[in-house]
This record gives sequence, structure tokens and C-alpha cells, in this order.
Amino acid sequence: MDYRLLCEEITAIVAAGTAEPLDLLRAYYYHCLPFQSSRPTPEESERYAKKRGVFDMLRRLPRFEVREDRLAFRGLDGQGRPIFQQKRTDILLGLDVALLSAENQITRAAVLAGDSDFLPAAYAFAVPLPPIPRSTGRR
Repeated sequence: MDYRLLCEEITAIVAAGTAEPLDLLRAYYYHCLPFQSSRPTPEESERYAKKRGVFDMLRRLPRFEVREDRLAFRGLDGQGRPIFQQKRTDILLGLDVALLSAENQITRAAVLAGDSDFLPAAYAFAVPLPPIPRSTGRR
């Protein structure tokens, strides 16, 4: 997949619905590395290395940020296979959008997701947020 072209196309779609010109501040990619046991099988090592390669390639793209979440073990399925679930993705996305909005770095955000877990964050940010005061570090 050509992620740079994908970002350009999404930016063009968002820009088509606005009066002012838009420029891409940054593209974020939220994902986690696949499971790898303490003594990885050749398949686990290969799968892990491939995903690490994708992350490294994305990090080299201009204006691209990779946010790695973690994979949590959730038990075994009916056939004894492990079940894993990504954790922290929603909060990472929400924090990124909230901070960028509060700092007036973005006026628009486009989210491309494989499930509906991001809908609450999308609905929350459909309404402009007031600026969040920054702490001076003093009490």
C-alpha cells in the first residue's frame, strides 16, 4: 500500500469540503507488533520482522508518526488458540486529537479505521473544544 498517496487522497477529500486551503500536518498510524513468544517460532519471528519493517518504512515517510500500542493476551478460543487484543489505541488517538486541537495545530482530523471503536472520539471532536490551559510546572 502506498501510504503517502493514501494521505494525499484523504487530505484532498477533506479539503474539498472546506473553503480554506488545507495542508497535512501529520499522519498517524496506530497499531501494534504481533505476538512473539519468549522463544519465537520461525513464523512468529518472520511475522514480527515484517511488521517491524512496515513500521520502520512508515517512520521514514515525511509527516508520518507511528504510535505503537500493545497486544494483550485475552485467553484461548474454543480450539486452544491464543486470543490477543490491541490495547491503548483509542486513548492514543483521543489524546493526539485533543492535544493538537487544544494547541490550535489542527482544524480538521480524518480517521480511517477498521472498526467502530473510534466513533466516540470522532463524535467528541466534531464539536470545537475550548483551549486547554497549559501548566507552568509551578504549584
